[in-house]
Amino acid sequence: MKKILAAAGLAAATLLVSAAPAMAGVNPRLNHTSYWEAYLGDGSTCVKTEYVDGTKSFDFPAGATLVVVKAGTVVDAYDYYYGTINTAKDISFVIVCAGGGGYPPS
Repeated sequence: MKKILAAAGLAAATLLVSAAPAMAGVNPRLNHTSYWEAYLGDGSTCVKTEYVDGTKSFDFPAGATLVVVKAGTVVDAYDYYYGTINTAKDISFVIVCAGGGGYPPS
């Protein structure tokens, strides 16, 4: 019985963690560079680029502190990521940030 309860608890925790990015996408502040500059703190700069339909991947640029990708209604933030970010849905925009270091956003 303990194993079943532990498995159910782990499944519920996994569901909550995996749902967090989808819930984050409903906050319109996440779509603005000013939000992410506040997240990173003093000295940070962010640049937003919007993409046409059909873009499903983005190469994480060297020197970026944070990359924010909106695909569909989900906004995901990647820090210290290397390589290519691939999504199943079209990328609406990407925000690339450099510098800063203060957490969390206000």
